[in-house]
Amino acid sequence: MPSERFLRLNEEKRKRILEAAYKEFAQHPMEDVSINRIIKDADISRGSFYTYFEDKHDVLMYIMRSHKHQETEDIKAMLKRHGFDPVSMLDELVYYYVREIREQEKGSRINILSNAGLFTSEDIKDLCDDSGNDLADWIWEEMDRTRLNVESPGVFRAAVVHFRLLTAMTAARIVMYPEKEKETMDIFHELIRVFREGVEKR
Repeated sequence: MPSERFLRLNEEKRKRILEAAYKEFAQHPMEDVSINRIIKDADISRGSFYTYFEDKHDVLMYIMRSHKHQETEDIKAMLKRHGFDPVSMLDELVYYYVREIREQEKGSRINILSNAGLFTSEDIKDLCDDSGNDLADWIWEEMDRTRLNVESPGVFRAAVVHFRLLTAMTAARIVMYPEKEKETMDIFHELIRVFREGVEKR
C-alpha cells in the first residue's frame, strides 16, 4: 500500500507519478520494469519514490486496486440503470470495456495485466478474484432474486464472474477485429440467450 505521504500529495503530482508507472508497466514485462524510468518520467527523486511505495510491485498493486474499485463502481451504476438485470446490461458493459481498451495506447490495459504476470502473481490474482466476488455478492443482495430462480449464491457468483470475463473477452475481440463487430456481438447475444433460457427452465 502507498504511504500516507503519497496520499497527501496534491492531485496533479499523484497523477503524474501513477501515469509514469502505468506507462512503464504497460510497455515492459514485470522483470524489466525500471524504477529509474518511472522516476525520470514522473520527475521525482529515487528517494521520494521509496517514501511513497515499497517497490514496483507495491505501486502496481495500488494501480490495480484503484482500477478495480472504479470498474466495480461503474458496473454498479450500470446495473441500477438496468433495474438490476445483469443480462440486460451486458451490452453496455461490452462497450464500456471497448472504450476502456481503446483509450489506452494499443490496448495497454490488457498488456499491463499480462506483463505483470496476472496468472503467476498470487496477490494480483487474489485482487481480481476478490473484486469479482464482491461485485457478485453485492448484486445478489440488491436484485430481485425471484427473477432468476437461483437458490445458491455460489452458483450466481460463478455466473457473474463467468459473464464478466466473457464480456471483457468480447470487447477485446471487437477492438482487435473491428470488421467482425457484428459477428462478435451476434455470438455474444446467442450465448446470453442460451444462458437466459437455461435459467428460465430451471
